[in-house]
Amino acid sequence: MPQKPSVDPNDDEYRRLRYRRYADDFVLGYAGTMAEATGIKEKIAAFLATQLHLTLSAEKTLITHAHTSRARFLGYDIGTMNSQTKCDKRRQRTVSTKIGLYIPEDVVQKTRQRYVRNGTAPHRVERMNESAYDRITRYQSAYRGLVAYDTLAQNLSSLR
Repeated sequence: MPQKPSVDPNDDEYRRLRYRRYADDFVLGYAGTMAEATGIKEKIAAFLATQLHLTLSAEKTLITHAHTSRARFLGYDIGTMNSQTKCDKRRQRTVSTKIGLYIPEDVVQKTRQRYVRNGTAPHRVERMNESAYDRITRYQSAYRGLVAYDTLAQNLSSLR
């Protein structure tokens, strides 16, 4: 039984539309066909143009497939989580085709470059007169700030 999918991934009649908004940004999660997703995008563009006199940004307004790529929203990459082996206490799969938030890889690399050069921590002359305790406290404070912002991400351990 645990080897079988918990839902039918090939159900042609299944449709779902989810909407999330933050300030002037929004994301739509749609389970359906590509043609229907394109139609929804065109209807939104028409509504924004006629009713609100706004235009959609062509480089930001994308239709992505959650299984093959991820969408960027509010500093996170949004994609699906798939694991047929992660089960809860009742032996039911918990992460099969669920939506997950991820820290984008370019953000991880940019963050690492601030603290590591050539595989080691660079010498910081401006902190040479500080005690070891003060230096560690500053680094830990910066790390806690990063983790607090990205705490919802599934790949939070990539910041280690």
